[in-house]
Amino acid sequence: MGAAIEKQQIPTIYDDENFDYKVVKPQLHGSHIVYHVQGVDKQGPWDGVRRFNHFYALYEGLQKRFPGLLIPKLPPKKAIGNKEVKFIYERKFYLERFLRKCARYDYLINSEEMKVFARPGTGDLEKMLDRLIKPSTSKLIESLHDITNVQERNYDFADKERFNNVVAEFTIYAKKVLLQMKGMKKNLAQFREVRLQNICNNRVLQTLFDKYEDLNMTNYLEGKQELLVLNNPESGKMKEQMDHMIDNQKNSFDHMYHWCKGEIYDIKAIVNAIA
Repeated sequence: MGAAIEKQQIPTIYDDENFDYKVVKPQLHGSHIVYHVQGVDKQGPWDGVRRFNHFYALYEGLQKRFPGLLIPKLPPKKAIGNKEVKFIYERKFYLERFLRKCARYDYLINSEEMKVFARPGTGDLEKMLDRLIKPSTSKLIESLHDITNVQERNYDFADKERFNNVVAEFTIYAKKVLLQMKGMKKNLAQFREVRLQNICNNRVLQTLFDKYEDLNMTNYLEGKQELLVLNNPESGKMKEQMDHMIDNQKNSFDHMYHWCKGEIYDIKAIVNAIA
């Protein structure tokens, strides 16, 4: 289909382990990056190749069909640098996260938009989503009642005022916490780059040690490997342990960065729903 993109690992977000929904194998197809997507709904398993624009059209369609309800946040569009390997794998991660978040809500995962996204056939997916008939205002209200199981006539003026106050208080809180978390994300991005550089430095240092011993063996040790330290045949276990340690270094700031970014997405999704 296209050129495979070199794999990079992104840490998982712990509460989204729904393995029925996956976004994998990003590839360059023509001038676009495509992803292999799979999931399951009431009709059973489905899979296929999707572009980011297909996800975005799905997201916009869900927003129009379910105003006032939670729609998980999708990563934003990016015109420049959207074919860089690091960016592609982060986008893949958050597209998968989006699907797994949607899977928590029956009204989303079994919506008309999701059915088209899952099984578009041979048609133009974006146009098919755009052509879906949008529900009337009365249908929207009826759908909202069915999904939330809330009937406003059951609440008096005082109840509604109390709920409005709760929403207003959360909106103020969300502005404050989003500002704080954006600062945290910025710092974590810097921390993880420093940690990544340290990991790379350890690999470079190992290479330098090897070259140092090779030079010594050539010039002073008369080719006697038993006089080496790291590359001594009798101390192979030490070299093996060192290789294993370097190859399995973890960047713990990666987990914190993606947790923080995911929390920002979730808070923004709530803010969008109650706006």
